[in-house]
Amino acid sequence: MSGSRFCILVLASALTAGCAVRSASPGIADVSESIEDRMGHVLREAGGESVAPRGVGLEDGVTDEEAVALALWNHAGFQVDLASLGFSRAEVVEAGLLRNPILSLLFPVGPKQLEATLNWPVEAFWQRPRRVAAARLDAERVAQNLVQNGLNLIRDVRFAHADAVLAADRLRLNQEQLELRRQILSITEARLRSGDIAELEVLPVRNDVRLVEADILRFQHDVSAASARLALILGSILDSETVAASPSVLPSRAAPAAAALLETAFASRPDMRGAELAIEAAAERARWHKSRIFALTSMLDANSQGRDGFEIGPGLQAELFTADRNSGNRRRAEAELEQASRRYVAVRQQIAAEVADARIRYEEARRALAQWRDEILPPLEEAARRTERAFAAGDVSRLSVLENTTRLVESRNRYVEIQWSLRRARAELERAVGRRIELS
Repeated sequence: MSGSRFCILVLASALTAGCAVRSASPGIADVSESIEDRMGHVLREAGGESVAPRGVGLEDGVTDEEAVALALWNHAGFQVDLASLGFSRAEVVEAGLLRNPILSLLFPVGPKQLEATLNWPVEAFWQRPRRVAAARLDAERVAQNLVQNGLNLIRDVRFAHADAVLAADRLRLNQEQLELRRQILSITEARLRSGDIAELEVLPVRNDVRLVEADILRFQHDVSAASARLALILGSILDSETVAASPSVLPSRAAPAAAALLETAFASRPDMRGAELAIEAAAERARWHKSRIFALTSMLDANSQGRDGFEIGPGLQAELFTADRNSGNRRRAEAELEQASRRYVAVRQQIAAEVADARIRYEEARRALAQWRDEILPPLEEAARRTERAFAAGDVSRLSVLENTTRLVESRNRYVEIQWSLRRARAELERAVGRRIELS
């Protein structure tokens, strides 16, 4: 090849040196699609001005599904996490860049002739593909971790919503209980005035009223605090600092078998996929650092006063690797690969433990709810109804009716606590599996 043709080739190659490969690295739309596939909710598009997804109304309170939709659009911490996609995409662009050629120019001062040398590192041709592959895998890993963050946020939103529902139910039931206790106290004090009972028998009834009044004050604070926490996790998009939570339909189906849930979790959990991508990225980096043992630079040398006048010719510049074989970076890459492999095993074990624990808690709460709904509450409700009928017939006193009704209200307090446990257990189970499960 003549010197002029080589010169043209090198210059043409140099023009591409600053060009980056526009890789198809994942963006917010990809994260949104993954979350929608798993949980049925989408993220707000970049630059979107609306603070609420279409179809989400706040006038009659917020259901758990509406709360999830609002949080995915507005939660500030999650939006910060999503911004990290920009860094990973920039890393992919940076990995695709080629080093710029270096032009050395010696001016013809005095007896010195004009000389020029153009150096261009050509080792990028075999190093760049591995570097780009590692950066792309890292970007995909970041995206998978963001999907996992989204699933964690969905779980936390459902927890906050369940807490708000429980606080409201407790306050309502204790207000009913206070009314009943006051009626019992009124009857007891009337019996005291008529001389039927002693003062000592009235004291426990008065104490019961005071205890319920104290509980109501505590539950009022709980309602405000739970509502404020829910509003915060929704992104504080409401005009008021609190938000009312509307109860959702409770799940009633048994959870799938543990083996089936575990298989689904291993296939669906984004952090599992992220651990796999970390291994692949570490392997690509190890191959890249091995390719950096040998560095080669193409040269184009020119001078103005050669034997034939202006002369130009090609050359090569190679880095001798007898002293430095990129050993440090290679060992670091091997250590990263080993660490990523061990982390994959740890993540797999953690997922198995989370699925097993979440399934046990869900089944425990579901069975407890069924027991209270079918076996414990019905007899108490029937006893209250019979006492009402007996009172209407004149067979029992009003005090007996109030005492039976009070026991029923106290039992319903325990029932709403079990409902709360079931809502949280379902949220944790779906987060552990990595996708929605049909349980209603």
